[in-house]
Amino acid sequence: MSSIGEPDPETCDQCGKAIPTWAPGGNCPTCLLGTKPAGSGNRETAASMRERIGDWELIDRIGEGAFGVVYSAEQLRPVKRSAAIKILRPGMASKEVLARFQAESQALALMNHPDIVTIYGADATEDGRPYLVMELVPGVPITEYAKGLPVSQKLVLFDRVCAVVEHAHRHGIIHRDLKPGNILVYSDEGDGKPVLKLLDFGLAKATEQVLTEATILTSKDHFLGTPEYMSPEQARGGDVDTRSDVYSLGVILFELLAGQPPFVLQSRSLDDVFDFLARVREEEPPRASDRAEVEFQADLDWIAAKAIEKDRERRYRSVAALREDLRRFGRDEPISARPPDTLYLAKKFIRRHWKVTGVATAIAFSVVTAAVVSGIMAVKARKASKETRSAYSESDLRSAVDELDRGNIARSIAYQVRSLRTDSENTEANRLLRSTLDQFPIAEQITHRAISDESIRDAHFFGDEGNVATISQYGTIRFIGPNGTQIAPEIFIGGTNHYTQIAPAEDILAVTNIQGDIYYFDLATYETVFQGAVGGGAAQHSEGLEFSVNGKYFCMLSSDRSVSVRDGRNGELLWRKQFDEVPVSVAFSHLGEKLAVAFLDGRRVDFVSADGEIVTDVPQQPERVHWLVPEGSGYRYYTVSTAGIVAACDNGREPRTFTEEQVDVPLVFSAFDPKRRLTAYFSGKEVSVWTVMGVTIIRRLPLPNPPTSVDLNPDKDLMYIGTAESGILLWDFENRELFGSQLSRAKNTTAVRIYPEKNLLRCITVDGFLQAYKVHDPRPLPETSQGLTASWQNIPLFRRSDAFIRSKDVNVEFLQDFPTAKLWNAAMNENGDLVFGMFRNGTIHIWDRSSGGSVETISVESDSVRCLDVTADGRLLAFRDKFGEVALYDRQSKQKREFSPEHGRDYSALSISPDEKFLATASDDGSLLISDIETLKPVTKVMQHDVRGEIARHYCRFSPTGKWLLSWGAPDRAFRIWDGKTGEPVGVPIRAEGVPHYAQFEGNDEFLVTVFARDRESMSFRIWSLDSFVPISPERTIRENDFDFSNIAIPEADVFSEKELAEIEYRNGIRLGENGIIEVPLNAAE
Repeated sequence: MSSIGEPDPETCDQCGKAIPTWAPGGNCPTCLLGTKPAGSGNRETAASMRERIGDWELIDRIGEGAFGVVYSAEQLRPVKRSAAIKILRPGMASKEVLARFQAESQALALMNHPDIVTIYGADATEDGRPYLVMELVPGVPITEYAKGLPVSQKLVLFDRVCAVVEHAHRHGIIHRDLKPGNILVYSDEGDGKPVLKLLDFGLAKATEQVLTEATILTSKDHFLGTPEYMSPEQARGGDVDTRSDVYSLGVILFELLAGQPPFVLQSRSLDDVFDFLARVREEEPPRASDRAEVEFQADLDWIAAKAIEKDRERRYRSVAALREDLRRFGRDEPISARPPDTLYLAKKFIRRHWKVTGVATAIAFSVVTAAVVSGIMAVKARKASKETRSAYSESDLRSAVDELDRGNIARSIAYQVRSLRTDSENTEANRLLRSTLDQFPIAEQITHRAISDESIRDAHFFGDEGNVATISQYGTIRFIGPNGTQIAPEIFIGGTNHYTQIAPAEDILAVTNIQGDIYYFDLATYETVFQGAVGGGAAQHSEGLEFSVNGKYFCMLSSDRSVSVRDGRNGELLWRKQFDEVPVSVAFSHLGEKLAVAFLDGRRVDFVSADGEIVTDVPQQPERVHWLVPEGSGYRYYTVSTAGIVAACDNGREPRTFTEEQVDVPLVFSAFDPKRRLTAYFSGKEVSVWTVMGVTIIRRLPLPNPPTSVDLNPDKDLMYIGTAESGILLWDFENRELFGSQLSRAKNTTAVRIYPEKNLLRCITVDGFLQAYKVHDPRPLPETSQGLTASWQNIPLFRRSDAFIRSKDVNVEFLQDFPTAKLWNAAMNENGDLVFGMFRNGTIHIWDRSSGGSVETISVESDSVRCLDVTADGRLLAFRDKFGEVALYDRQSKQKREFSPEHGRDYSALSISPDEKFLATASDDGSLLISDIETLKPVTKVMQHDVRGEIARHYCRFSPTGKWLLSWGAPDRAFRIWDGKTGEPVGVPIRAEGVPHYAQFEGNDEFLVTVFARDRESMSFRIWSLDSFVPISPERTIRENDFDFSNIAIPEADVFSEKELAEIEYRNGIRLGENGIIEVPLNAAE
C-alpha cells in the first residue's frame, strides 16, 4: 500500500475493496476499523501460515486486526516454548502503521506487570515486515469469562484490569484501545484461579516519554480505537488523556454488569460507524441496571455512569479514583459518584435537539425553546432545584478536596468557586474556601509584560536587581531589566535546539545549539566573550552542560560521543576525549576539581577537571546508572539508576547506596543549596530532597503535573516550583507541605526567582512574558478567639507521659509521693482540678492539682495496666485491670466491678460516654464494642477495623455529646466514626499520609480535628465537618509533641458574595465552565 503523500491504489491489498480518494494515509477505511466486507477473502495462502520466522515456526492463525495477523508459534531452539507472533500484513507498511508496531513493542518493554502480556522480542521478516513475539495467552475475553459469575467476582476481576491500566498510566502510557477482546482471562491449571492478561498496546500513547520517533497519524478523519469502547473525545478525533482509558473501563464495567455495552454497533458499514460515533458523542447512555438480567445495587449504576460521562471533566479524574469508588462500594461506604442533576439534563436535551429548537421561523423557535426551557429547566428545576443545586455543589466540593490533596491548588479553588456559585449557602464550601485562601493566598500580580514575540527556549535571572537573559526558539538572546524593558541590544545567534547554563557567580552565560556552535556572554557588559565551534558534535540535552561550582570549568557532552572541558571564563578548550558510547549525564565534585560522566551503557568515569586524566572507570553495574546529580557542597555527587536507586559518590569510591527508597525516573532537573548542603531531585511526578549527611530521602512532594523551573529560599526552607499547568507551587520542605502564595497564572515557566527581602517573585513564561508577583510571607495562621485547645482525654495513651504532663503546666515535683515507677497513662477530670496517673507498679494515683496533695491511691491487680478514662466529675474510673478484663471503680462507694467485654483479645483503649451510661472498649485486634455500664452487657454489635491480620493498639473516644464514637489504629491507617448509640458506621474512613495519631471533637460535635503522624519529626492536622464528612481545611503540619492548637481556628462560614467570587476567580486565573477549565484573561489595563 502506498505511503502518505503517494497516489492511492484503486483497491485494498487486504480486502480487495475500492479505496476512496479521501482515505487517510492511503489506507482502506474498512480495514482501519478492523472490519471486512461480506464475502471478502483472505489473500494469505495456507502455506504462509506454516512459514518460519527466525527460530519460530508459525502454527495457527489465532487472531487478526486492521494491520496485523496473530499466529501461535513454537520455538524449537535454543529452548522449546510457545508464543504468539503478531506480524504486519503484506502491503500495510505505511509510516503510521510501522510507528504503531514500534510503539507497541516499546510500550510493552517499558512495563513490568504480571497482568500485562510479556514481550519476548521484536524483529522484521526477510521481506521487511515487522513482527512482535509475545507470551501466548490461552484465554477468552473478560466479558465471556465473567458470564455467570456473581457481581462481586466480576468486580474483583474488573479491579485487576483497573490496576494494570493504572500501572500503565504511572509509566506514562495511555492504552487507547481497551476492550474485552484485549483483556483475556483463563483459569490457572494449578489452583483454578483466574489469570488475566492485558494485550495490544498498538494504539498506546506516551504522556511522558517517546514510544517511537515516527509519527502516528491521528486526525479528524483518521480516528483510532474500537467504536463501542471509544471515548467521545476519541470519537471526535480530539486529544486524549488518561480519562479516555477511564471511559473505556467504564464501558467494560457497564458490559460486565449489563451483558452488553451501552451502545451496540449493529453494522460495520462506514455510514453506520460514523452514525454510531455521533451517538457516542451526543447520546446519553442508558443505565446498566435497565439492561441487566441480574439485579445489583444502584451505586454501581452511578459508578459506571460517572466513568462514561461525555464531559471528561465530570468523569473520574484517574483510574485510581474509579478504583477507590468501587472500594467504597465494597465497604458499604458512600461513593463519590452522584446522579446527574435536572439542569444538566436540560442542557443536554437542548444540545441534542438543537435542530428542533433552531427551526426556520422565529415563532417556531420561540415556541420550542420556551417549551424546553420552561418545561425542563423550570418545572423540573422547581420541584428539585434546591436539592439539585445542593447535590452538584456537594459534588464540586468533593472534587475540590481531591484536587487539593493532589496539590493542584488552582483547580481546587476553581471547583470551590463553582460549588458556591451553584449553592452559595453551602456551609462547608464557604469554610473550605476561606481556609484554603488563608493557607494559600493568591499572590497579587503586579507585572505581566510581553518581552518576546517568539517562544522562549530558556531563561536565567542574574544579579540582585531582577535582570534576566532569555533565548528564543530561533536563537535570539535578549537581556531584560526588572520592569520588562531591554537593557542591552539583542544578539541573534541563529540555530535551533539551544541549551544554556549560567555560571554559579551569574556572570557568564554559556549557550550552544544543535548546529554545534558555542557562545559565552558576559552578563556585566552583555558582550560576547567567546564564540566557536564545539569541534565535533552538538550538545544533546541540557543535562549535558555543566559549570563547576567554582566557575573554573565548563563541561559539555556532545552528540559525537565526546566529552570536552573548557575554561569557565574565556571558553578556551582544555581537553576533549572521544568514547565508544554516548555520554548522558555530567556532575562536578571536589569543588570542581573532579568531573564524573555517565554513559548510556551504564559506565561511569571520573576525570581530573583540569587535564582529563581518568581517575576511576566503573563498568556497567547491575542497575544501570543514567543520571548524575551534583551535591550542594560541591564535594560529591549522586548517581541515579534507571530503576531509581540513589547512591553517593566521593573520593573516587564505588557508589554507596544511602537509601532503601527509590526516586521516580527519569530526572527532569535538579537543584541544590550549598549552604545547607541540600539536594533536590525533580522527576515528572515528584520532588525528592536529601542532605549530604542523610541516609535516606528526607522529603517527598508529589507534583500535580511536570516541573518546569525552580528557585530555593533555603533560609526559610522554601522551594518555589514552576509547573506546566498548575502555576508556581510554594513548598515548605522542612514541614513537608505546600503553603503560602499561589501563583496559578504563572504556568509553564522557564525561570523563577524569589527576592525574599522584597516579598517579590519574578518569572519568565515559555510564551514570552515577564511576570512579577507580590508574595505572602508564610507564617502560622493568626490566633483567634475560636482557637482549639487539645483535650486531655483524646491524647493517645502512649503520649500521656511525664513530659506531656509538664507541658500542661503540671509540676510533677509539686505532686506529693510521685512514684518512681514509669508513668503509663494520665488523665484529668473536666475542670482540671484532679490529676490521675497510672503507673507500671500496679497503682493509680490521684492528686489535687492546686495543692499537689495526694487524694487517693488505687491498687490494681496487674502491673501491666494499659488504659484509663475518668468521668467529667472524676468519680468513676475505667481501666484495663489485667489481660482481657476491664474494671470500673466508683470512688464514692469504693466499689470495683470487673468484666470481660464480649469481643477481642486484649484492650488498649476505653471511653466512658458523657452521660456515664455506656463504656466503649477497643481491642488490639481492631474490634470495638459499646457495653451498658449498669448491666455490663453489650448494646451494639462488634465494630471492626480492617487490620489485615495485624495485632496493634487501637483507640476510641466518645464525642462530648455522645453522638459519635471515634476510633483509630495503625493497621488500616484510618479514623473511623460510629454512631454512639447503635454502633453503625457513619461517613467514610478518614485517611491521610501517615498513621492516625490523635483526634478531638469541636463545636458541639460539629467538627473533628484529626492528626496523622507522618514520621518521627512531623504530623499533619485537618479539620472536618461532621455534617457532610468533608474536610473544611487543607492539611497543615505541626511538630512532634506539639499539641497546642491555640492558633488553629474553625474557618468562618460567612457567605462569599458574587463580587468576591469573581475577584477570586480572576486572580486565580482559571474557572470551571460546562466543558471544563477555562482560562480567565487579564484585563487589558493590566
